[in-house]
Amino acid sequence: MDQIDLYVSEWCPTSAYIYALTGTTLPAHLRDVSLEDGVVAFKELQDAGKIKHIGVSELDVEEIKRASKVVKVDVL
Repeated sequence: MDQIDLYVSEWCPTSAYIYALTGTTLPAHLRDVSLEDGVVAFKELQDAGKIKHIGVSELDVEEIKRASKVVKVDVL
């Protein structure tokens, strides 16, 4: 496969809160990644021709606005 048609990420900035409620620790690789940094990585993959469309899930309206300032979000 040369290109993924749609790359959708379930981004949940409240993950730290959820992990705290369950008594577990947020994985180290997720602790310092902002929403904007995450979608920039998707854009880099898109620019490299690896993915065609970017989709996000589990975002509220403000988070969608933040993501949309960085990349064109094709699917919610």
